[in-house]
Amino acid sequence: VRTTIKLDDGSSASVDYELVKRETGWLLFNVIIEGISYVRNFRAELDSEIRSSSLDAVIDRLEGEAGISSDG
Repeated sequence: VRTTIKLDDGSSASVDYELVKRETGWLLFNVIIEGISYVRNFRAELDSEIRSSSLDAVIDRLEGEAGISSDG
């Protein structure tokens, strides 16, 4: 879904939404602001963090931020 948002200063910015249809209905999959994909950037950040530490460390951090305990 392509949209244009008017900013407070009178300028505009393109904000596009990528959706997927599931059995339960439409779900937001990605937001692209001025051509920059939120999902692509998030994946690149995770990839960089995994390479500099480890996948387990990233999973632990994400679980901690989400309040999920891996203790079972």
